[in-house]
Amino acid sequence: MAKIDKAIYEIVGHKLRDEREKLGYSLEFVADKVGLTKKTIQRYETAESRITTETLYSLCSVLKIDPKDLISHFIFDFSNDNSEVEHVTSEFFRGRQSIPHYPLYSHISCGTASFIEDNIEEYITLPNAFLNPKKQYFCQYAKGDSMIGENILPGDLLVFEKTDIIEDGKIGCFCVDHNEATCKKFYQDRASGIITLQPSNDNYLPQLVTPNTISFRVIGKLALVINKR
Repeated sequence: MAKIDKAIYEIVGHKLRDEREKLGYSLEFVADKVGLTKKTIQRYETAESRITTETLYSLCSVLKIDPKDLISHFIFDFSNDNSEVEHVTSEFFRGRQSIPHYPLYSHISCGTASFIEDNIEEYITLPNAFLNPKKQYFCQYAKGDSMIGENILPGDLLVFEKTDIIEDGKIGCFCVDHNEATCKKFYQDRASGIITLQPSNDNYLPQLVTPNTISFRVIGKLALVINKR
């Protein structure tokens, strides 16, 4: 089971266990209701076993859970409006086909090429419903706390669409001068051409891109965040 795939099952499993315990149901009671063994339910709750869509819906019915709510607090789609977030999270439970080979970069160097094969830590898979199969994506783990106001925390998985075009107010991945790539919110003053890379934490100052900046490049636009917790 891939790292990210397992992380999603852990989120689902923890939610199932929490709701079962809130209702005061035993493992035996739930297992009997869905026609499975106590051990199987336990393995679902600890993410030791994959859970099928049919079984998940049966468990949600017993535990009085709306299926899409299982991960709606953990997965955020930044490429669309809020109505699309529900679509993405509910689609997760309708199909589990995965797309291979999304590169996870340890870091992206601005001083050389944007993407260096030696910096790829691994390739991860994500469900088809999360991303557009016609587009290219890359991943990084969030570092630091400059974007906590957008619910991006250290260790979260950030999935970026590869693009050199980004709209005002969107979160992206940027290279400025010869520093390591950074994740910030993009704003540009059309009159002066000055770009502001805005953090989402009052402890950090905005980063300005002016005519004196040696180089600036948009590398990607944030498409998806999977929280570590």
